[in-house]
Amino acid sequence: MKKRCPKCGCESFYVTAHVTQDWKVDCWGDFMECMDDCVEVIHFPDDDDLWECVNCSYNDVGTKFNI
Repeated sequence: MKKRCPKCGCESFYVTAHVTQDWKVDCWGDFMECMDDCVEVIHFPDDDDLWECVNCSYNDVGTKFNI
């Protein structure tokens, strides 16, 4: 469903996605270096997540932005 900010009408948002990465670790398993930005997306943003308008910073659950 298309989304639009109910305050200012902007159609760009900041959201959180959950992704996996490949890491280089030391002998203790501690992080040393990230080998890539994203191997796969585990959770895409949805209507239950918080969405924040890029323009006016209004934030609420995704359903509040549905048009």
